[in-house]
Amino acid sequence: MDRTIKKLIIIDSIMLVVGMVAGFFILRPEPPFKAEISLDLQLKTTSDRILNSTDVSWIEETDCIDEENKVGCKNKIDHGLVKEYIYVSNVEVLQETFNGISEDTTKRTSNAQFFKIKENKVKGRVVSEEWEGKFYSGQPFYKDEISGKWYQTEIATTSIDAWDIQTINLAGKFGASPETYYSGAGDGITKYLGSTDWDTSHNVLAGDETKYTDTILNILTNSDSLIGRAFFPFNTAALPEDISVTAVTFWLKPQYINDAAGGYMNLVQTTQASNTSLVDADYDQCGAVHSPTLGATAINLSAMSVDTYATFTLSATGRGWIVTDGYTLLGMREKADLIDTKPGATSQLGFYMSEYTGTGSDPYIVVTYSAAVAVVEDPPQIIIID
Repeated sequence: MDRTIKKLIIIDSIMLVVGMVAGFFILRPEPPFKAEISLDLQLKTTSDRILNSTDVSWIEETDCIDEENKVGCKNKIDHGLVKEYIYVSNVEVLQETFNGISEDTTKRTSNAQFFKIKENKVKGRVVSEEWEGKFYSGQPFYKDEISGKWYQTEIATTSIDAWDIQTINLAGKFGASPETYYSGAGDGITKYLGSTDWDTSHNVLAGDETKYTDTILNILTNSDSLIGRAFFPFNTAALPEDISVTAVTFWLKPQYINDAAGGYMNLVQTTQASNTSLVDADYDQCGAVHSPTLGATAINLSAMSVDTYATFTLSATGRGWIVTDGYTLLGMREKADLIDTKPGATSQLGFYMSEYTGTGSDPYIVVTYSAAVAVVEDPPQIIIID
């Protein structure tokens, strides 16, 4: 065969291979490759709607019996790390009505909504306004800067291997927003389960079980000296600086209730290390360990109902914990833990967290406040006499 023809054939073959490879990368579908990944591990959205992600521990628990001490216990299975991510859903968040008042959507942020109660006037001029600000512990809202529409965010998990496969081409493609979104909120619980001695469980510096990415959690005290404490950080930086806070309520929706000990719940001010996560060392940061300052009117477990919001009314002390330039940090503890007395039975409250789908069950606070309005004086009249 003529050498020239051979060269042409070789060149054509090379060009064909190059073209096929280039075509694969240009025309290949963007991950996920759904045929290769089980349904439960497939991403819940497309890459451009993922806002952030983080690695979290997946620890599975099963009930057991400590035969030696004849008490209940928990078997823990550590499955290692999984990938948790926050994404923008297709659910549009329209203007809300709260307590009969329409929302001012121009003031909405990723975790806050505002409702004007009334205007106060003097001589026909508005001198102050009264508002209600509704703040969630997570970041349930995302604004599309192009369309101006707001959408519900959701949190999901997948395995790290499945994440790596599905996000292989996603560098720099995550959704842009003026705000930073976190794949987990810092609302959660820390517990100490490692002792049957009450003083040890109550006074220990660090817990041995911490969760802040679950959709439903619980706190408790019981006769086995198990103690759990809850943390609820709220970003209240969207509040104006110079305001008079007149009322604050904390809303929590129970998912299950065990009132064998006739207990109650109340609020404290926390000092957790991070606003967006929890660690075992936060256990003793849920108010003072002994005789903590209380911030609300306690609610008996017997007065709560499953799937109906329990509303805690904050006292003047609790209202003083509201922060206008950062996070308001609230915590919850049970009666026996607060008064440091070992109970003879169980008091346990399970509740929905910010990771639960939608906002209809999320923890939130409502801050009622008055804000002064700058009064613009009319310019003095000048009369010219010829």
